[in-house]
Amino acid sequence: MKSYNSFISKITERKCAFPKMISEMNSSGLPLLLYGATVYATRLYSIGIKLNLIISDVVVSSMEGNPSEFMGYKVITISEALMKYERCNVIIAFLNCPYERIIHLEKFLADSNKVEKIYYFDLVHDIYYNTFGMDYSFVEKNQNAFNELMATLADDLSRNILTGFFNQKISGDTCYLKKLVTDDEYFPDFVELSDGELFVDCGAFDGDSIEAFVKHMGNKRIDLIYAFEPDVYNHEKIIKRNFNNCILLQKGCYFKKATLRFQDGETMSSKIDESGISKVDVDTIDNVLQGEKATYIKMDIEGSELAALDGAKETIMLHRPKLAVCVYHKIDDLLTIPQKILSFRSDYKLYLRTHCIYSCATVLYAI
Repeated sequence: MKSYNSFISKITERKCAFPKMISEMNSSGLPLLLYGATVYATRLYSIGIKLNLIISDVVVSSMEGNPSEFMGYKVITISEALMKYERCNVIIAFLNCPYERIIHLEKFLADSNKVEKIYYFDLVHDIYYNTFGMDYSFVEKNQNAFNELMATLADDLSRNILTGFFNQKISGDTCYLKKLVTDDEYFPDFVELSDGELFVDCGAFDGDSIEAFVKHMGNKRIDLIYAFEPDVYNHEKIIKRNFNNCILLQKGCYFKKATLRFQDGETMSSKIDESGISKVDVDTIDNVLQGEKATYIKMDIEGSELAALDGAKETIMLHRPKLAVCVYHKIDDLLTIPQKILSFRSDYKLYLRTHCIYSCATVLYAI
């Protein structure tokens, strides 16, 4: 295995870039459009206003499905705003957006000849850790462990994503991951699907990843799909999709069988949370499968990934399924999750991929 001692030398950022970004936007003298009226936009605006962010208008692509007012501003369409101003800047304020849509949006804004500059800010750290930006001291303290991870990762793209991830976490500047985005979340080219797959989807949301799995399987035979989704709203959406060979479990995936408090809602961030007002049943993959062979396990469960891996230990050790595990929900996920997987089986090859310009779509694949 090649030795790596260069991790810390590639972490060039030391502090959050948002204050400097806001100063640049304000000093430009151009109107600034806040593009988005989502929960993410609310968080970004609330932090930005404390740093003297000056917004001219709040805009959306279409009024359909969007509020008419946002934080005291009348919401208008981007087309209306571009007719209103000769030149302007735009700060993008929506999170869960396919990379293809970002490219399309940037082309639309460029073709308008009205937009001087487009700004992005990665606020994912605040959303999951409730702190504004990552402290450089975290990567400095753990640099030896990250050097080991660098040596373990299977390709250079994975290593570039590792260092880009932390530069972006510290600064919030999306330039680091934007150039490393790849398509096919959970199904990149090195994840080979064969006849007889048994897919375990932990955090099935509304069935989108099951649908992607079925699409990538094509004419190949699907033995079975197990879908863990505790959120009642999302559970109902999966039922309506009427997938074949799918066992839908209204449970969370965990390291033991139990009933826990849960924060639910019709969002992508429902999660096990001691402050939640709902209760949810949780179980382990090992208990559910009872020795049955899983071939592919995907986990996006809002910070419970490490616990769920413990609950899949026997399955992983016995059957060595392909794994796709999100590694951005907790500050140390990119250390603890690879270590956990390799403690079960040292013969996995590990890949990192990022599927969005923000750090909220960074996935560890174990093949």
